[in-house]
Amino acid sequence: MPIVRLRTGDLVDELMTGPCECGRTSPRIARIVGRASEITKVKGMFVVPRQVQDVFRTRGLERRFRLLVDRPERGRDTLTLELQGPAPASLEQLKADVESALRMRIDLAVVETVPEGPLLVDRRLQHA
Repeated sequence: MPIVRLRTGDLVDELMTGPCECGRTSPRIARIVGRASEITKVKGMFVVPRQVQDVFRTRGLERRFRLLVDRPERGRDTLTLELQGPAPASLEQLKADVESALRMRIDLAVVETVPEGPLLVDRRLQHA
């Protein structure tokens, strides 16, 4: 039995309105490619950038950051927190606090600048 999943906030690749090869005329979607909001599922857990902001706020840290979701070829999803430098004194503790908030392991990268744009970038969609 086919399962249909379409929720508000889903981004679709294409809405096909022409008749199907089987003769049906109802509109259909090619595939779901992501979400419109800055929330995504990684390793079975929802990742919300607000959770990272809350950790930063409790530690009195005001830095630009972004979360990058990748899927190495035929690999498991990875989540990287890019933090605009310089590195804070307790970098390992910050990583542990963010991992605790997100309930998953992350990679932490201190970078010179974080580009303008969304706080969560899902690069899995670019390789699909």
